[in-house]
Amino acid sequence: MVMYTILLLFFLLVILWIVYVAFDFDILSPSFVITGVFCFAVMFTLAEYNKLYYTIGFETVFIIITGIMTFAFVESLIKFLNQKKKKVFFDEKIYKYIEIQEWKIILLIIIDILILIATYREVVRVANFNSNTALGLINRFKMVNSFGDSEGRTAFNSIISQLSKISMAGAYICTFLVAYNRIFFGVRKKLILYVIPVVLWIPLPLIKANRLDVIQYVVAAVVYTYFLFMMKKGWRKKGYQKFIKRMIVFVPLFLMGFYLLKLVMQIGSEMTMVDYLFAYVGGSITNLEAYIQSPVSKSDIWGRECFYRIYNGLHSLGLYSENFTAHLEFRTIAKGIRLNTYTYFRRALQDFGYMGMYLVVALSSVFYNGLYYKTKQLAKKNKNFAIICYGLVFYPCVLFTTDFYIKNILTIGMLSTIFLFYVMYKFLTIKIVIKFRT
Repeated sequence: MVMYTILLLFFLLVILWIVYVAFDFDILSPSFVITGVFCFAVMFTLAEYNKLYYTIGFETVFIIITGIMTFAFVESLIKFLNQKKKKVFFDEKIYKYIEIQEWKIILLIIIDILILIATYREVVRVANFNSNTALGLINRFKMVNSFGDSEGRTAFNSIISQLSKISMAGAYICTFLVAYNRIFFGVRKKLILYVIPVVLWIPLPLIKANRLDVIQYVVAAVVYTYFLFMMKKGWRKKGYQKFIKRMIVFVPLFLMGFYLLKLVMQIGSEMTMVDYLFAYVGGSITNLEAYIQSPVSKSDIWGRECFYRIYNGLHSLGLYSENFTAHLEFRTIAKGIRLNTYTYFRRALQDFGYMGMYLVVALSSVFYNGLYYKTKQLAKKNKNFAIICYGLVFYPCVLFTTDFYIKNILTIGMLSTIFLFYVMYKFLTIKIVIKFRT
């Protein structure tokens, strides 16, 4: 019934207002972000209502509302505990202009170019296993790389994948420094050079058809800008209101850009812009309803869907016999729209039932809100790397309507990435003077 969808939107808007006021008008509060993206997703669901094969029922509404309330309740506890700590007040005097030496930027640009060339050559190699050239290079690569072969010939070169993290680190750090110096010091001309590593990194996820990396970067850039902007404004209410106005302009532009990415990535979809955005923004809610109406059989393996990465890691070490796929089953939710994402709640619900799902959501809230309030404290002490890290791992909150993306964060791979970011940040920001003896 469409009534349940309208009811869901109503409750979400009420919760959105409550968390907005309760968490001091902070629009980057994890609870506010999660509730906001669900509101947005439900609006797209209503826009596509006449085309859907499934309509949202009571159980789906119950799962989403109680799941968000659980997350927000845990944040309220963490906020209360942080209020008891000694407050750290903003002092603009401790902020100094951060400059990257030109030779380091030039070195980073050279490395980025070499990595881009190597990545392109590897994409071509993998794509050539699919002989249907009508699909286009990126589509062929995506199809081959997603399903692979038993001999591992189509696996993307792991060395190139690891080296590409250098480009990624450079892009994120340069983005942060552009925002930092621009907001605090108004410097513009000197920052143009810092944009080049970002421009050279962006093609890497595009030619690999990896929209998730693009979204992760955009989310991080917004987080960096928000933190620095609010630090400049002293975290006052007027600062939040000014940033909201900017986001009202930014979000539609981002959605339009996301739609245009399908042309760059050669995704041969005939869907309209609304259909396409619904599939990626609101479709997972309808897919969750489809799962509830027609659930899959439970696995005997504990945490099979949530923790498949752990099992696969054990398998690679020869400590476990099975290797699991990351993908869930596809379902057709509307004409021409098939999805295999089911919101943040599906995997935990399938693995652990209702009580287990609420526990997973609560623990996720502890992780993100504990990290958020700690980052705010560190930011006031000019601990810039804390902001860079938080921006890197924040995207699962923005994609709460899509999938259980925290599975990508709590991994050894992410820890190694953060370590690389730290080394790169120190290398780029510490002045190195090379003296030659004569």
